[in-house]
Amino acid sequence: MPQEKFFDVTAANFAQIINDSPAPVVIVCYVPEEGGVSQTILKKVEAEVSRAPGVLLGRLDCEKEQELAMSLQLQEVPTVFAIHDKKVVNKIQGRLNDTEIQGFVANCSHLAALASGEGMVAQASEHLTKGEVEEALRLYGEVLSKPKEHSEPIIASAMAGMAMCALALRDLEGAKSVIQALRDNHKMQLSEPIVKQAITAVDMAVAAEDCGDQAQLEAALADNVDDHDARSKLAILLYAKGDSKGAMDHALTIMKRDRSWNEDGGRKLVLQFFDSLGNQHPDVIEARRRLSALLFI
Repeated sequence: MPQEKFFDVTAANFAQIINDSPAPVVIVCYVPEEGGVSQTILKKVEAEVSRAPGVLLGRLDCEKEQELAMSLQLQEVPTVFAIHDKKVVNKIQGRLNDTEIQGFVANCSHLAALASGEGMVAQASEHLTKGEVEEALRLYGEVLSKPKEHSEPIIASAMAGMAMCALALRDLEGAKSVIQALRDNHKMQLSEPIVKQAITAVDMAVAAEDCGDQAQLEAALADNVDDHDARSKLAILLYAKGDSKGAMDHALTIMKRDRSWNEDGGRKLVLQFFDSLGNQHPDVIEARRRLSALLFI
């Protein structure tokens, strides 16, 4: 895929443009007639795209690339179309006026902003997973600094990421504040996996504050292995301290020993841990296997 802002479209690179470009690509199909309509439209589209961050422009010379032009079944030249996410998302043709061209490129700019936001959220999440919290915060903050450029799901995902960063920095009050803002202002996104994960993680951290002392809970279990209230508190406390495997071990033990406790409270607790960690976490994968075995005993 060409990396330049402007590039020529050929039969050799057309498929790569369709399949590999992460950014919207505007393609102008024209004939190189000096002073003609095609050249005028090409120059106007080039001017608009030059001011559109994240949008690329490909120039298809229909005389030089006749076979490719015929395969596109162009009804008129000039034709301008936009490719994004491996498909044609918009097309205009003929004697285009300035308003039509501006609107066409503006739509591509919006798609570029969305793609940029999705990419930054994904990149920030990778940094957070690696423990690179400051870099994750920078990227989430960049998305949130331009809310009008991004969709509600992207904004909610970035806020969820900020809450997870706050937890990583032991800033529970900050995390609680972000989650409250999500609950107040982004109700339609609360069931999104990344948002649900952050909400559950913060709720668990809040619950851990009321669980008491770890040594006392362990002593209570030593006296009575079926003290499931103490075991559930210990599980939450261990989770808050980063011992997700130990936390899920205790939740599964409750489930194994007494499914009736707290209305199947052991299973509910382990599912909360799943929600908080995400399905791809290695401890979740192992615990889910154990949970399945218990369900069929």
